[in-house]
Amino acid sequence: MPSHKSNAKRMRQNVVLRERNRADRGTFRTAMKKAETALASGDAAAAATEVQTTLKIIGKTVKKGLIHEHKAARHFSILTKKLNAMSAAEPAAKSE
Repeated sequence: MPSHKSNAKRMRQNVVLRERNRADRGTFRTAMKKAETALASGDAAAAATEVQTTLKIIGKTVKKGLIHEHKAARHFSILTKKLNAMSAAEPAAKSE
């Protein structure tokens, strides 16, 4: 048990912040899974909207300090490359 009033308050704050961080990290993970699923489905339009949403969530997660900037850049790059490859492959498939 804390022996100071300020320590007790800090413990109460930590509980709230920990839960908020867990929820935000879960949102990040869910968005990543949704984007990967959309990219795997083959629908370029749906994948583009899902990837854009995911990129916004990645940026917010970095801004809150929940993931490192390099990790965010890596995910950003991977999703963008997959989306660009899908978009490039789709017009070629339509022209054939």
